[in-house]
Amino acid sequence: MMPLFVLIASFVPNFIWLALYVREDPHPEPRPMLWLSFFLGIGGTGVALALEYGILHLVHVLTAIDPIVIYNSVWYIFLVVALVEELVKFFVIRFVVARSPAFDEPIDAMIYVIVGALGFAFAENVLIVGNALLPAAASMTDIVRTIVFRFVGANFLHLTTTGIAGYFWARGLLERKEWRFIGRGLIVAIFIHGSFNFIMLTFGPLAFMASLIFVFLFGLYAMRDLELLRQLSVRRELFVYYPEKRNP
Repeated sequence: MMPLFVLIASFVPNFIWLALYVREDPHPEPRPMLWLSFFLGIGGTGVALALEYGILHLVHVLTAIDPIVIYNSVWYIFLVVALVEELVKFFVIRFVVARSPAFDEPIDAMIYVIVGALGFAFAENVLIVGNALLPAAASMTDIVRTIVFRFVGANFLHLTTTGIAGYFWARGLLERKEWRFIGRGLIVAIFIHGSFNFIMLTFGPLAFMASLIFVFLFGLYAMRDLELLRQLSVRRELFVYYPEKRNP
C-alpha cells in the first residue's frame, strides 16, 4: 500500500503542472508521444544521477575531499548537478521526439521538453518522497510538506528551466539557427538551475522562499514564451525547417 501512496503522491504535482501546460497547445499532441516524452524523462533521471554520483565519486577518489563538501561546493552545483540535469532532460527529448511527424509546430518544442521534465521530476519525487517515508518517526505532516515543497519548488524549477530551453529550441528552428539557439537556451537553463540550488544551500531558513521567488520570476518568462509560441502555432509550422517532413 505504501509504494502505491508514494507513486500517487509523486505523480499528482506533475499531473497538475502537465494539465496547465498542455492546455496551452492549440493542437493537442498525440497521447502516445506525450507518454513517450514522460518516460524518456523518467529514464533521464537515472542517467543524470549516475553521471552526478559518478563524478562525485571520481573527484573524491582523486582529491580525498569529503563527498559532502564536494556536493555542497559551488562548482559542483553549477558544473555537475545543473549542467548534467539540464543537458540530459533536453537531449533525451531532442534526439528522440524531434523527428516524429507529431512534432510539427513551434509550441511542440516546449510542450515535449516540458513533459519530459515532468517525467524527470516525477522520478525525483518518487526517490525523495520514498526517502521521507523511511524514518520510523516520519509523520503525514512531513510527507505532505515534502510533496508541497516539491510541487512549488523543484518541480516548477524543472518545468521553468527546461521550458526556457525548449523556447530557444523553437526559436532556433524558426530562425534556421537551431544549435546556436539551443546553446543559448541551455546556458540560461543551467544558470537558473544552479542559482536555485545555490540559494537553497546559502540562505538558511529563508532559502525556500528566496529560491521560490527567484524561480517564479523566471517562470513568468517561461509562460510568456509559451504564449508566444502558441500564437505562432496558429500561423506557422516547424516541418518547413525539417526537409524530410515536407509534404510530397
